[in-house]
Amino acid sequence: AKEIIVTTGSQEAIDLVSRVFIDKGDTILIGAPTYLQALSSFSQSNPKFVDIPISPDGMNVDILEDKLKKIKAVGKKAKMLYIIPSFQNPDSSLMTMERRQRVLELAEAHDFIIFEDNPYGYISFAEPMPTPLAGMDKSGRVMYTSTFSKIVSPGMRIGWITANPEFTGHMIEAKNNISICNDGLSQYAAAELFRRGDVGRQISKVTRVYRKKRDIMLEAMETSFPKKAKWEEPKGGLFLWVKFPKNVNTDEIIKDSVAKGVAFVPGSLFFTKPVHNYMRLNYSLPPEEDIVTGIQMLGRLLKEKLQ
Repeated sequence: AKEIIVTTGSQEAIDLVSRVFIDKGDTILIGAPTYLQALSSFSQSNPKFVDIPISPDGMNVDILEDKLKKIKAVGKKAKMLYIIPSFQNPDSSLMTMERRQRVLELAEAHDFIIFEDNPYGYISFAEPMPTPLAGMDKSGRVMYTSTFSKIVSPGMRIGWITANPEFTGHMIEAKNNISICNDGLSQYAAAELFRRGDVGRQISKVTRVYRKKRDIMLEAMETSFPKKAKWEEPKGGLFLWVKFPKNVNTDEIIKDSVAKGVAFVPGSLFFTKPVHNYMRLNYSLPPEEDIVTGIQMLGRLLKEKLQ
């Protein structure tokens, strides 16, 4: 189908969108925080980023609307919104259906395209996967990407991007300059997994595993982390997003943490402006016993630093 391009993971889809749709000086709307590798890819084109705050209910659409009005007032327009509505990296926020609808309405009113990244939406711990923006789009302005690597196997670097043929035609030209096409063996394996129903079974399996690991990490954090650390319980996805008082700098804490054998991702990497009082924890990779040990070690270090 002309609406679908198979990619090397969703990261290649992000690269294709960067190459085709972002020019120097373009106004690009992004969440604050947002996926660090998307920021890195978009930054190569030197756009102007406009940050929109993210809360547990997703992107703040009132602030989005306000910033769009300000952009219009100076005679400019936003070109694209990059958004991860379901269990976003890094904060695992879940955008409400009302906010999703409002984003689509604002895209119509201000004529910008939407790039929806959905690698984590399938990993939903309580409810069925939320309807993506692409499933609500009536005018063909949403480009949508997802990947096998989060739902089947991290080593299966098969992703896809769907968009209207006018968009995909340009991205196919760009892909021809990068990789021409994905290898047929991986695509055949992915198709077979779909045909046999293994993908659905694997999603159910990894969701159970990650839900248990999330619970183990949350329990360990409750007993080990300092009282000044704050976090929300993820309803899906792979990450826990921890906030500290503004005088805490996790860019500095990471050095001592790694020296003790515990790694996290400093929150500063997920913002376009200097923000240093967050950290992202990942419960998907480590074994259950290592989660407890790691959180206990990190908790002791944080208590020392926050005294």
